Amino acid sequence: MIKNLDLLKDMPCDINADLKLANEKLLEIENSNLPEHEKELQIKVLRDIIRNIKEIS
Repeated sequence: MIKNLDLLKDMPCDINADLKLANEKLLEIENSNLPEHEKELQIKVLRDIIRNIKEIS
């Protein structure tokens, strides 16, 4: 049984730095020569990450 459901509350984070890194990675993937399917998957994941970062900020 999990006693502390708020496990992330004490973890240091820099939301702006995380958002910047995710956006940079998104641009890198969008401009890459990856196979289309792989590119679409990575773009979807990164957009979800960016949306989640924005929701918690």
